[in-house]
Amino acid sequence: MKIHLWSLSFAAVIIFMTGLLSQQAHSQGLSTEGKDFWVGYMTNWNPNLNNPVILELYISADDTTSGTVIMPRQPLFTPVNFTVYPNVTKRIAIPTNLAMASGTNLIENKGVHIITDKNVSVYAMNKRQYSADMTVVLPTYSLGSDYFVLSHWEDGNRNGNANSDAEFMIVAITDSTEVEIVPTVETKGGNPAGVPFRVKLQKGQTYQVRAVGDLTGTRITTTATAGCNSFAVFSGNMYTQVGECNVRNGHDHLYAQMYPTNTLGKNFIIVPLENRYNGDIIKFLATQDSTTITAGGQSIQLDAGEFLKILNDKVLSVHADKPIAIGQYSRTMDCDGTLGDPFLIPISPNEQMLKKITFNAPSIATLENYSLTIITKTSEIGNITFDGSLISNYFAPVPGTDYSYARINTTGGNHTIKSGNRFIAYVYGFGHNESFGYATGASLANLNVDVVIKNKTGQSPLDSLCLGTEIKFTPVADTVFKVYEYDLGDGHQLVRHDNSPVFHKYASTGEYLITMKVSTGTGDCSSGNEETTLKWIRVITPEATILGPRSVCPNTTGVSYEIEAPHPDTYRWFVKGGLITATTDTSATVDWKETDMNAKIQVLATNRYGCISDTITHPVRI
Repeated sequence: MKIHLWSLSFAAVIIFMTGLLSQQAHSQGLSTEGKDFWVGYMTNWNPNLNNPVILELYISADDTTSGTVIMPRQPLFTPVNFTVYPNVTKRIAIPTNLAMASGTNLIENKGVHIITDKNVSVYAMNKRQYSADMTVVLPTYSLGSDYFVLSHWEDGNRNGNANSDAEFMIVAITDSTEVEIVPTVETKGGNPAGVPFRVKLQKGQTYQVRAVGDLTGTRITTTATAGCNSFAVFSGNMYTQVGECNVRNGHDHLYAQMYPTNTLGKNFIIVPLENRYNGDIIKFLATQDSTTITAGGQSIQLDAGEFLKILNDKVLSVHADKPIAIGQYSRTMDCDGTLGDPFLIPISPNEQMLKKITFNAPSIATLENYSLTIITKTSEIGNITFDGSLISNYFAPVPGTDYSYARINTTGGNHTIKSGNRFIAYVYGFGHNESFGYATGASLANLNVDVVIKNKTGQSPLDSLCLGTEIKFTPVADTVFKVYEYDLGDGHQLVRHDNSPVFHKYASTGEYLITMKVSTGTGDCSSGNEETTLKWIRVITPEATILGPRSVCPNTTGVSYEIEAPHPDTYRWFVKGGLITATTDTSATVDWKETDMNAKIQVLATNRYGCISDTITHPVRI
């Protein structure tokens, strides 16, 4: 073990152990909204049967949708069919005896699978009184095959630390998933620190690892033998204090889903949690050797798997020259004599921002304070809304950057954040010996490899292109790959052996998931030898209906016609058998002429992307 000290004006530091990875950054992409999710629940210590552990899912959506929760390897679990309505979160209880992990180094059939018809956001809660935490759940298509763990362990917990193991859980989403694990400390199953070991799982199986020591920096990677399968990782602690404050009370369960290594960035903003004194524990985790991290005017170099732990009470801009992971840990309540308790939030990099999210802050009776942190570019603060209201007056600049942050007191229940550009947000709640905290959502682009989507004129809308447009797909990566496999989402698949662009034209409107898998041809999943990037693209054309009389008397004047459309576009009006005398943004007035059984009024609609509709015709009999 290597131990280092980093002296900031507001921080004291310790560091730890090993790993390896290679990665660079580009682009934006997927978010935590999706239609397919996998969840695993780690062990939450339960000393009292009168205070049971409760496992829950919270599901939110912008549009009404149906879905199902299953546990494919648990015959005793009855599938749950549900419907989610806008602004009404669906809460679903998951049987603790069927889903919560037990022991360590055990393969169990405890994976929970959520499938919906339309996009939703999913959050998972593991709670009992005085021991609860919550995490955003990543959709299946955004999962990866390589992870570094953010966990926690410290000395001084109750019962001689007997119930305060650090832990992580792997959830397999496909059959024959073999993973290699390199723990940073000896596990309770007897696996030595720094020595790789392998586990093979089937779809829906889970594997939990526990240790009397901090598992932060542990690396988990799919082996090439298993076909580089993606999987999910959850991490934290059974029941622990945070902050090494030498106090008696203030233990909590830590629970967070880990982000795939290829989604980790280099630039971050850290905002101290509201209503706390003396700051939060922050861990900086390197994913590559010789990584230099700079914050607060100080720099330190870490190797892959090593982490830096500080106590921070300032708004902090962080830069690394290689991708890193950062965890923000709320401290034990008695550390600063105020409400709250431990939780873990993985911090999103500035490279991964959202445009909108609907999330739920769970209404828990023991919680008194709910808070929201939002981070965005300073130029964007006038365009962000929270529950439909502008919030620019809440923002303050992050010193030395072009970013600003807001901390907003809020309430339990459903909330929506929208931005004309992009933002990062975290929600958390504090009560007496109680707390939760999680990212409201995250962008999850592969920052190693990007596919740039443009039309033939070189324009690149964020997410939409016009029907009939020839689309150009161009791979972008620092690594030279030998194989480029494309799935264009409409049944067209192709393989290229160079990075030359691919051209395609979609035959119909719709939403398409673009998949590009690249490989160096070595058969090795690790160190960037195989990468998959995904992007959604909407192929659209303006849609509208003309409303107004279809039969009129000859020489009738001042007849009004209006547009009914799902989105506001611009319109050009045409008429046969009459004269247009006036128009507005969405209406026209016509003076009709002599008898004509084939008269008509027509519209061409143009949307904000420049897409022009087919001619929309409204027949009229004079």
